[in-house]
Amino acid sequence: MLWDVGVDTFDVSCGKTFRLHVALMWTINNFSAYGMLSGWSTHGLLACLVCMHQNYAFQLQHKRKLSWFDCHRRFLPWNHYFRTNKVAFHKGKSIHIGSPRRISGEILSDVASKLPKVTTEVEFQIPRFQENEHNWTKQSIFWSWLIGSINF
Repeated sequence: MLWDVGVDTFDVSCGKTFRLHVALMWTINNFSAYGMLSGWSTHGLLACLVCMHQNYAFQLQHKRKLSWFDCHRRFLPWNHYFRTNKVAFHKGKSIHIGSPRRISGEILSDVASKLPKVTTEVEFQIPRFQENEHNWTKQSIFWSWLIGSINF
């Protein structure tokens, strides 16, 4: 409503009423809230929304938990010292691969438009959720705004 229609707002300094429209430019949040806002689950093997299915998470030896600690060295320049450092990161490993291939906005928009929206009345299941194919949990309200207002 605030984006499309706006609301009548009183400006005390001018003594006039005007139509106020708003836009959300960015959010600052933790990783859990990031998952809630985007509609991508931040748990499990496919937790990273940037890497998606192209991640290199590994399982810790004794705890059987996943770790993404070492996954983002591949975003560094090819000659960066951290790429070949085998001591400070995943022991005995160096990184010789590039960053993941970016998925286009058109593909993401198409996928998001087919997801169910979150409601409190209806329970839903996402097909192929966490089968190493995708980690989408819902269609975020931001996707419905994006799909309706931007032409790719």
